Amino acid sequence: MAQTQGSKSDGKTHVMETRKRIPAHMSPQTSTEMTYDDPNSPSLEATATHILLEFGVTKGFTIDTLTHMTRQQLSEILRDFYGKLKSRQDDLPVSLKDLREGLHRYFLREMAVDIFRDKTFEFANATFDIACRTTTGSRKCHRMRIEMEDLRKIYFGDAMDLNKPDSLQNKVFFDVNLYICGRFKHHLPLMKKDDFEVSSDVTGKRYVWLKEHPKFNTGNDKDLFDGYQVGDRMVERPGTFSLPFYV
Repeated sequence: MAQTQGSKSDGKTHVMETRKRIPAHMSPQTSTEMTYDDPNSPSLEATATHILLEFGVTKGFTIDTLTHMTRQQLSEILRDFYGKLKSRQDDLPVSLKDLREGLHRYFLREMAVDIFRDKTFEFANATFDIACRTTTGSRKCHRMRIEMEDLRKIYFGDAMDLNKPDSLQNKVFFDVNLYICGRFKHHLPLMKKDDFEVSSDVTGKRYVWLKEHPKFNTGNDKDLFDGYQVGDRMVERPGTFSLPFYV
């Protein structure tokens, strides 16, 4: 689908202006699970630290005491925290991986501590991995959301220039994976243009969806079918054609 160079430039300008108005660690828009159709939801970083502080109330620490702990002390706190998450996963507003990513961003910014790669957090991360493996809802654990700011960087970058065949193909591949069928990428080589339809919902918003076909109905993928549609829908975002969202 075509996009004029002018509209693309306007999009980049909007992103640059937004970054000037908002601190680097904040996201101007975020959303719900994975693809962000709600611009008013809290940032991933804020959500993650809020959940950690709820746990902190029972342990007697605040966000201020956390940022003044040694790495070993922080690792012990996170190890205990991750262990308790196993019983709370169904009640969390974000996935476990989203939660840890939010904490990673926070501590990297506030303390210059990398809770992913620093060996001090090896046991804490091992506890996190166990929590993920024992989750009762695999989607809740493994599907990560993407901040709107990050999504804008991807869509308005050169890798998705709609005026070039190779980067246009990048966008199609990215959209299909992110919004429609991220769970079964092995079917991508089977997909053809005629497998997709454009329809409108009751509000008039257009959306793209993948039609059911026997070639897709294999093995463990059967739970993705609802009788005629495979996977999810990619709905247009009014006024910003380059940024659709998931339903």
